[in-house]
Amino acid sequence: MKKNRLTLFLAVLVIMVVSFLFVGCSKTVASVNGVKIKQSEIDTYIEFLKAQNPDTDLSEDSD
Repeated sequence: MKKNRLTLFLAVLVIMVVSFLFVGCSKTVASVNGVKIKQSEIDTYIEFLKAQNPDTDLSEDSD
């Protein structure tokens, strides 16, 4: 029983560390009033917008 708990604890710990490192590795693409904006934040927001209205075209070339 203790071995299972230790294995579970270690697995959760590894997942948390990898997640933390992955989130922290995003490139800063802009800075507005001293606030850094990372590419991962932009990607997350674009996915949010797509989920709100899947028919919307969010391509860069739309005028």
